[in-house]
Amino acid sequence: MLLRSGFDYRYESLEKYFVGARERLNPSGKLLLGTGSYASLSDVERLAKKYGYAMRLSDKIDIPLTDGITVKNDYRIYELMDVR
Repeated sequence: MLLRSGFDYRYESLEKYFVGARERLNPSGKLLLGTGSYASLSDVERLAKKYGYAMRLSDKIDIPLTDGITVKNDYRIYELMDVR
């Protein structure tokens, strides 16, 4: 259950997000999407394009996975704009 809350292996939840958001967004509205370096950004971009969104990196920060470990994960916030 914990893994499902943080990882969307087949990006099924992301697809539902894209589909459902279109019903709720104002005409000039934007989606925000938070993700990390462990996501397949090419798959995320492919899905965004499939549903008519363009992605723009809004912010990125490197944070260690846990205290005392030098391995970092970058966390990113993307804005997605409707381009249909």
